Amino acid sequence: MPTDYFRGFRKAYASIIKAFAANNIVALFVTGVPIYYILSLGIYQTARSVISYYTSAVWVFLSILIVAWAIAAIAVWKTMPNLLTVGIFVYKAFGYWCLVSSFLVAIYLSPYVPSLVLSYALWALLPSIAFLLICGDILRSVRTRLYEVLEKPATATATATAPTVVLDAP
Repeated sequence: MPTDYFRGFRKAYASIIKAFAANNIVALFVTGVPIYYILSLGIYQTARSVISYYTSAVWVFLSILIVAWAIAAIAVWKTMPNLLTVGIFVYKAFGYWCLVSSFLVAIYLSPYVPSLVLSYALWALLPSIAFLLICGDILRSVRTRLYEVLEKPATATATATAPTVVLDAP
């Protein structure tokens, strides 16, 4: 039987994700981290007064991410786990798309750009990609918790019942 060397890491990661997903407000605040990151990047880019394809891509990416985050917020607020799947899909799809495309660009640019510059670019890109993927996992854990909430039977808020009157038969 092969030895699992990353079992402790996976258990720690899962417990951290569940801790963030335990509270709806904390989960929504933490899953907004990619939005804050890209917003600051967009503000920094437009402060230079240069409108480029990169700047417009940042704002389009940010607007799609804000819409996905707003849908996730509504889904968490109204306890709709199926709607939360849309936000999870967008976060995960953007994360994996950015991960694959950044490595493809690095592979294609490696003969033309010094390796130090490529490593710096990848080092700058990987935190934002990690934010997207981790936030997707947090939203997935919130969705699991919402399904568990919906599966619990509804408990009565008032436990007192009206007294039963028994009539004796004549």
